[in-house]
Amino acid sequence: MSRAAASKASKEAGKANAHIKAEQKEREKSLGLNGTIKSAIGADVLMCKACGATQLGPTKCECSGGRVKPALDDDGLAELIAAAKVRMAANSEANRQETMRKSEASGRLRTSQPFMSPQ
Repeated sequence: MSRAAASKASKEAGKANAHIKAEQKEREKSLGLNGTIKSAIGADVLMCKACGATQLGPTKCECSGGRVKPALDDDGLAELIAAAKVRMAANSEANRQETMRKSEASGRLRTSQPFMSPQ
């Protein structure tokens, strides 16, 4: 193979890879994957395809027939995104509750008195 033919083949392979990568990014975008969710997924692994249980939670697999492993060609991205969103919502709620508790303890937030506007 000549250098020109090798260069042309390499260029065509690069275009094909770019097309595949663009399709993959479009799929991730359609599933709702963004930087925040990507970092929340981290090293999480799908444990059971049937119930959507992941290694980091929020649920553990309690399927009666045992775990259903995802197929080799299935990355389980939709389930990982769903689990990450549930974990993020739970963390957000816990942080909100903690902030409310601290505010009430410090006396900055008085929930028993109605809000009065300055005159």
